[in-house]
Amino acid sequence: MEEMLAKLLNGVPYLELIAALCATLYFYKYKTTPLRWLLPYLWLVFLIEILAKVSIARQWLVDNRWIYNIQSIIEYMLIFYIYHRLFIGRFHKKLTRWLLILFPLFALLTFLFVHHSFIELNTTAFSVGSLIVIYLVIAYFQEVLSSDQVLSISKNLTIWVSIGWLFYHAGSIPINLLINDVIKPQDLMSIRPILLVANVILYMSLILGFVWSNKIST
Repeated sequence: MEEMLAKLLNGVPYLELIAALCATLYFYKYKTTPLRWLLPYLWLVFLIEILAKVSIARQWLVDNRWIYNIQSIIEYMLIFYIYHRLFIGRFHKKLTRWLLILFPLFALLTFLFVHHSFIELNTTAFSVGSLIVIYLVIAYFQEVLSSDQVLSISKNLTIWVSIGWLFYHAGSIPINLLINDVIKPQDLMSIRPILLVANVILYMSLILGFVWSNKIST
């Protein structure tokens, strides 16, 4: 079972690559929207994943967790920016603007005073960031449902992306709480199923969204 889960997780970079290729192929659908930043980000995620794996396999680096720290902070900032552009209501516009300023400062402080290292995964910032993302997604859904917009849910890329982020970050919270305490390989068994499901839901939502959605007109 452990070996099978490890093999399935090793397949996640293929999903990342497919998502990046779909983002490129269907870029014309969303190139005038805030979602256009997904294109460089997805390629960055894929390249970082490959770099992290190769650096450990070839012993270029002893520890690659600092790479994921940088990637994750970029991811949260990107999500906050996208929702800042998507929100119509003043409260959430202001909230996301402040998040763009305060969250990187919060992440830096937790690096310095909680984890005392840039090598250890910053699970404090990640957990808080994931909770914020979940809140923003729910708030966005509420704003859309209470507006006069007529949306075809299955054809709306923003909805697909938001669903992926919602499930991924909900799954990320228990992972963030456990991962720095994982010492033995067998301890990974408690994390791998959650990690696998979260990644599959995220990238399948993105892939289906890029392929299935209509072109967004602005």
